[in-house]
Amino acid sequence: MRATLLSSKGVGLAAPQIGIGARAILVMHGVRPVTPGSPTEPHVEWYVNPRIVERGDEVTLDYEGCLSIAEVCGLVRRHRRVVVEHGVAGAPRRHVEVTGFDARIFQHEIDHLDGVLYVDRVEGGLQPKERLKELRDQLRRDHPQEVAALRGAAMTAVL
Repeated sequence: MRATLLSSKGVGLAAPQIGIGARAILVMHGVRPVTPGSPTEPHVEWYVNPRIVERGDEVTLDYEGCLSIAEVCGLVRRHRRVVVEHGVAGAPRRHVEVTGFDARIFQHEIDHLDGVLYVDRVEGGLQPKERLKELRDQLRRDHPQEVAALRGAAMTAVL
């Protein structure tokens, strides 16, 4: 899975997307800096049996794409903060709290495990993926508050 994710230049991957019958995801943390211009070191983490156990009230808008539907993107509303429980049977469950873009990645990938694609959540229509930068720039101009909340991304392990 890691090789597939890295070669795709994606930021997340669910096992079923590549024919693996497991409830597992890979998430690349730190893709977008916590604050614009701050250094970030993206890294990939593996999560088995993840499920969202808490969602913050604040939501953000952003355009999403998907490795499974490579040619299009669409505007999706997601929670800015989520707490994800994960782990294998027989071991203590672990929790991770994520915000911003990292939270968006978790929600997108866990949706895959639950049989939901981002196109099921798109507001408006699908757009050609080559317009993604232009669409995001327009979104920042039209909805600065909803997009600004997305910028910060943090991960906190909660045991």
